Amino acid sequence: MPRRLYGHLLLLVSLILTLTFLSYGHFTGKRQAEVYLKALKLNAEVIANNLAISCANYLVIRDYAAMEVFLLRSAELPDVRRIQVSDTDGKVLTDIVHNTGSSPAILYGLPSIKIPSSAKGSLQIENDQIVIYQPITAGSLLGWVKVNYSMDTVSDMKRILWRNSLLIGIAGILVSFVLILITLRPPIRAIKRLTDFARKLDDLKGEQIPVEHSFIEIEQLGESLNHASLELYSAERKLVEERERLAVTLRSIGDGVVATDTEGRIVLMNKAAEALTGWTVEEVEGKPLREVFHITEVEDNPLREVFHIINEETRKPIEDLVGKVLKTGSIGVHYNHFLTSRDGTERSIADSGAPIIDKGGKIIGAVLVFRDVTERRKMEAQLLRSQRIEAVGTLASGIAHDFNNLLSAIMGYSEIMLEMAKEGDPFYKPANIIYNAAERGTELVKGMLTITQRKKIETKPVDINEVTKHSIELLRRTIPENIEIITKLEEGIPLIMANSTQIQQVIMNLSINARDAMPDGGILTIETAVVSAEDSIPWDKDSGVKLSVSDTGLGMDEDTKRKIFDPFFTTKEEGKGTGLGLYTVHLITSNHGGYINLYS
Repeated sequence: MPRRLYGHLLLLVSLILTLTFLSYGHFTGKRQAEVYLKALKLNAEVIANNLAISCANYLVIRDYAAMEVFLLRSAELPDVRRIQVSDTDGKVLTDIVHNTGSSPAILYGLPSIKIPSSAKGSLQIENDQIVIYQPITAGSLLGWVKVNYSMDTVSDMKRILWRNSLLIGIAGILVSFVLILITLRPPIRAIKRLTDFARKLDDLKGEQIPVEHSFIEIEQLGESLNHASLELYSAERKLVEERERLAVTLRSIGDGVVATDTEGRIVLMNKAAEALTGWTVEEVEGKPLREVFHITEVEDNPLREVFHIINEETRKPIEDLVGKVLKTGSIGVHYNHFLTSRDGTERSIADSGAPIIDKGGKIIGAVLVFRDVTERRKMEAQLLRSQRIEAVGTLASGIAHDFNNLLSAIMGYSEIMLEMAKEGDPFYKPANIIYNAAERGTELVKGMLTITQRKKIETKPVDINEVTKHSIELLRRTIPENIEIITKLEEGIPLIMANSTQIQQVIMNLSINARDAMPDGGILTIETAVVSAEDSIPWDKDSGVKLSVSDTGLGMDEDTKRKIFDPFFTTKEEGKGTGLGLYTVHLITSNHGGYINLYS
């Protein structure tokens, strides 16, 4: 976490001063302690030497009592803790101990002391005491004086030096702290003021902050911020003017335009795009496209779940054009897409995408342009449908004469057979069936010509159950035995105004398609029923009649379902279907004012 410069400087300076004073105190105390210890050693040697000279006199005259009195007085000297006198073998002759807070005392019965191996004296430090061995001589070695000299004064002096150094250090730190506070307060206050100005610079573009001339660095910082404020203000004004010109241009474009940054966030959308998508620019500006529009798209694309764009033919989601542009930097164009707007309205569009590239050649966004071509698509579809119908009419008109000639020959010979055969004769019934089929074929040609030429059909009251029964009688000769025909005809169905020949053609065409969908056999079900307004019939009538033809075949996919009633569309092998069967069903149903529900 960032720290304030003010506190950081105070902490740093305080740490430096503390280390400085501690180092100085340590060095000074150590030096003074060494000097004092050296003086103490010298003093101890002098005392030990004087004691040795005096003890030599006492030992020569063998006056041990006087020597003890002398040593007792000598043990009262400062820092003297113990005086021992021994003979040349180390046997203790006199042992005086001076403990702190008590008078010197003589100890008796102590073991011998270890004496130096040479006749020279020695000085060493043992257990925070100076221990001196001084030889007692009077022409020859008479014995030894051992003096234990306390170093407590050295330790006391070190403590005093450390305490004084610490007090001086604390005082120095406090004084330095106050001086630093006084010195740094103005520049820190100036830096804080400049920082606040810089933090609010986005709202203060073009404004100037007074510059203090106390420190060069602060003065330069203030001037730089003022310059940046003016530059930002100028750049913003240019950007606003440029965006205004761009907005005017975009408003005049009839196509929808949406611009995004490299992350897929919307930065611009014109009125045409608002109308097509159902969103306003205020609602979407700055937001990711995935949060604004609904699109189904590839997994790793930043524009997923934005526009719902699908292929017109396959009805499958397409790869998002803007996302592809951002990824590849290439221009893409599509012509056969559907765009679903915010309210669910579906429109045909032609869309294209292109990258937005800055002066350095870097992609900084993408723009999607899409045009509503719904009406054009409808006109094209109507034109294509008209052309197909015209082609069907031309074809039907072309073959009608020849087909009627064939039917006339069949009807003529079947009449001769009926005249030659008597009722009950084995040939009578087949001849009658042939005659009736040829007669219906003639009516079928007339019906097709009526449909293709858009002539008004001739209707009369028809019992749909009877038409269905006649159709089934014909179907039994074309439906293989591995297909079971089931009829469910509701009793009491009212008569309908229809052309019985065309209704029979509907049943035949639907049943033949069902037969072809069940090459391995199955069940063909034909039903009739009365429907009412409660069954959601799409016309302004209280009731109607429903004809249902169903099978147990493989069914159809979505693409086939969309095209199944188009003229010349067939899923059968070449030569096995014309593509007019279900198209004729659709036309006949529409001409009768009915509708078709397709389930698969």
